[in-house]
Amino acid sequence: MSTFTPRWGLDLLTEGQAAAEISHNGGQNRTDALLHASMIGWGTNTPPGSPSAGDCYLVGGSPTGIWSTPVSYANKIAAYYGSGWLLITPKAGLRVWDNAGTRSMLYNGSAWVELPGQGVAVANMAGSETLGQTQTKINDLLNSLRNAKVIAT
Repeated sequence: MSTFTPRWGLDLLTEGQAAAEISHNGGQNRTDALLHASMIGWGTNTPPGSPSAGDCYLVGGSPTGIWSTPVSYANKIAAYYGSGWLLITPKAGLRVWDNAGTRSMLYNGSAWVELPGQGVAVANMAGSETLGQTQTKINDLLNSLRNAKVIAT
């Protein structure tokens, strides 16, 4: 029987496990970082000097300091939980919010990419719109939602 979940490697408790709270708390921290994943910075290579518990970063391609050894954090998620950094290797399809750039980022299996269509402006409708003008604005809105991957194409 495996002691980790297959997708994210969350610790599973086993019967008679000593110090089960350590495994459980580690899994809770990983879940906390991934649930509604919101990053303070994207492409950050240098760990902050005074991180707060729960701070998460998308690490850049050339990490320094503790993010570079003993295992490189390059292009991974670094989450701080009071006693140290938790390294999370992203899986294809993981979507996170970049607070610094106010944009959604998607891990495509090999790199982080910005999701297109973020913040596309669509003009308000006026009361004297013709049917054709209204249809054009609705189509613009639908295309913006498609480009942002909110609705299917």
